[in-house]
Amino acid sequence: MSNQKPYTKKGKLLWIAILAVIFVLFQKNDRLMAQETGEITFYVDDERVKENPDGSFDFVSVRGGEIPLFIDVAGTCPENEIPYSVKSSDESILSVKPESASGTLYAFGRRGEKKEYSLGVYFFTSAWGKADLIFRIGESTFTVHVYIMDGTLEEFRIKKAQWGTADISWDAPSPLCGALVYIRQKGENYGGKVPDPAAVAKPGQSSIKLTLSQRDTYALLLVPYMLSGQGERICQDYMVGPFFTGEYYWYGSPEIFNLKKLAEQNEETCIASAITAIDNQARGQKVSWHAVEDAISYQLLRSDMENGSYKKVADCDASKTQAAVKASRGNCYYYRLRVIYPDGSFEDSQSRGLYYPMKKTPKKKAVASSINQTPKKGQYSEWKNWSCADETYYYVKDGKLHVVVVEKTKLLDYTLSSKLKVKNKKTIRLPKHDTWGAFYHGEDGNNYVAFGFLNENDDPDKEVIRIVQYSGTWKKKKTCKIKGGVEFVFPGIWDQFKAGNGRMAMDGDRLVLLCPRGMFAGEDGVKHQSNIGFDINTKNMSFQVGEMYYVSHSFNQFVRFQDGVLYQADHGDAYPRAVNLAIIKPKDPDEEPDVLYPDSSKNQIESTQVFPFTQDDKGNYTGTELGGMEVGTKHVLMTGRSVPHDQKISGVKGDEETLGRNIFLCVTDKKEKKTDFIWLTGYDPKKGKPVSESRIIKVSEDRFAVLFSTSKKNGSDQKLHYVLVDDSGKILKKKTYRNMYFTGGVQPLLYRGSIFWSESFYEGISKKVMCYSIPILE
Repeated sequence: MSNQKPYTKKGKLLWIAILAVIFVLFQKNDRLMAQETGEITFYVDDERVKENPDGSFDFVSVRGGEIPLFIDVAGTCPENEIPYSVKSSDESILSVKPESASGTLYAFGRRGEKKEYSLGVYFFTSAWGKADLIFRIGESTFTVHVYIMDGTLEEFRIKKAQWGTADISWDAPSPLCGALVYIRQKGENYGGKVPDPAAVAKPGQSSIKLTLSQRDTYALLLVPYMLSGQGERICQDYMVGPFFTGEYYWYGSPEIFNLKKLAEQNEETCIASAITAIDNQARGQKVSWHAVEDAISYQLLRSDMENGSYKKVADCDASKTQAAVKASRGNCYYYRLRVIYPDGSFEDSQSRGLYYPMKKTPKKKAVASSINQTPKKGQYSEWKNWSCADETYYYVKDGKLHVVVVEKTKLLDYTLSSKLKVKNKKTIRLPKHDTWGAFYHGEDGNNYVAFGFLNENDDPDKEVIRIVQYSGTWKKKKTCKIKGGVEFVFPGIWDQFKAGNGRMAMDGDRLVLLCPRGMFAGEDGVKHQSNIGFDINTKNMSFQVGEMYYVSHSFNQFVRFQDGVLYQADHGDAYPRAVNLAIIKPKDPDEEPDVLYPDSSKNQIESTQVFPFTQDDKGNYTGTELGGMEVGTKHVLMTGRSVPHDQKISGVKGDEETLGRNIFLCVTDKKEKKTDFIWLTGYDPKKGKPVSESRIIKVSEDRFAVLFSTSKKNGSDQKLHYVLVDDSGKILKKKTYRNMYFTGGVQPLLYRGSIFWSESFYEGISKKVMCYSIPILE
């Protein structure tokens, strides 16, 4: 018997890169061939397979597909070829490709010299488990133990068993399969080292409990393993995919979870929708909620503005699921439930609101006023195809009704009495500017004013928009200045607040301004128009360009906040050519970050065309005016005036300019993004009936008023139409008022049980201003 000699492996084929853990073997045998000893090596992907002390081999394979296993034999012998055969110990989970089941190893080299023999065996795997490949090579037998498994266990469940305990369970794919439980807390740093498993489940075990922080966020990965004949854990190489923060690379995607959020997956214990009902009572309102698991107490918070400051109105122990609170009639109140936990932490539910009606239904009012309001016949009155900025605004402060009117480079703030007469007028002088933008009375009690400066030379350093923060008594506080070089898809602002309408909305310290802008000249030399948004921190009035949905051209804009989610509506004439809705949610801070694009959007933006227009090339003309948007419990509602397009009415479709217009209501499901299109009027478009533009007023979370007017073609017989709809767009009530007119040029306000607005118009050569008030329909 000759001495064993080491030999170096020569060029091997590279095969499928995802094949499992590879180890090294140098195998000795007394009778590999008839006369000589030799050296055998098994290879997968150019790597040697692990040898066990008993002379067998261990190999890890994934399920499915064709797997190549290469064999090298090295030695000195007189023969040029060696016969071989191979079979599986369990054909149900591992089978050998027929043409690979037997054959001959052919030698390379001259007779009497060192030779190498090589072959490739192909087999298939179909199920989790363990099977053996049994090789007969020459007069020797070799066994390769094949462990068939996937890289991770992805079909597992996590549930919150109790405070601070995670119950993790899975379907064991094989009685031989155990699991290595890897878990990582967000922000935890292992210094680049692979962490040890937090727990190990034995083969056949299908659940495990872990004690974890109630509020922290974790990443979880289950890696399957099997035990070798020597009792060692055999598992896939799982270090090939992103894990939590990108510092480690794992096979598959780990599950990101938070124990409190897991509890919210159950509607019966969901914190977000904890408030189940609000009921009006003789002396106030009663708020009910479902019990929240692990809560030790509750606080009921209330605001008279949906996104305003919430104050505590009731303390309740964990046994209580309702509270009665006093309320003032004629107001809509919004509530949130604060849930207190054993560690002192808390969470707030989403808001729910209900209007508290007056004891006696208010009477309608039509009062002549000295308000210096400029006559306007709708948002689109100055231009045929696009809107223009509102110039009259309403707000309530300390129970008093205010009317703010734009007059060149100053604002007039009128305080009205309960009889709608002017009690006081305050003049606010603004810096000289070129374009009027918007006014907004913030939920923080401050007033915000936006205006602009033309930038005809496309100067990136020139100030183009200024937003000034005033106190509730009009004392100037801080200023935000925006320069022309800002970029939103395309660069620059040379013109602002034109061919559209500036709107603001607020959530906490976050103020959003959405407005139209003329961009810098492009490669075609044309200064195109689109929308642009800004996110402003009201603490210091700093800004950044808002992560919003780009629309070009955008001829009217609306924004609303609800529970931290921003809703954006645009009237687009090209990209897209539709009334468009975008729902913009902050990305879950617990979500696995994108390791390839770490600086990608912080928001999740979902967009839908709620009212597509016909695609004919008619330039800026769409035949539609978007009147307003409000957000309900489950739906977003938008109203406006339009020709039919593809929404047939009285048997008529189309977008010709000669067609008459009707009032529409689009009701879009927040989750499904499906829209119901409703005509609120049904006049024959070919005959036409004068219909004013419309606006929508939110009365409470599931009640909305749509206002518009009709008249005869000569302008006589003016009628105000008031349609009350619920959150799904169902018409609840209708009311018609004579001798009241609504142009759609202002946004009415809910005030003390009534809807208020003012109109200005000419009687002959004289200007007349009327304040109107109509009761909320019950």
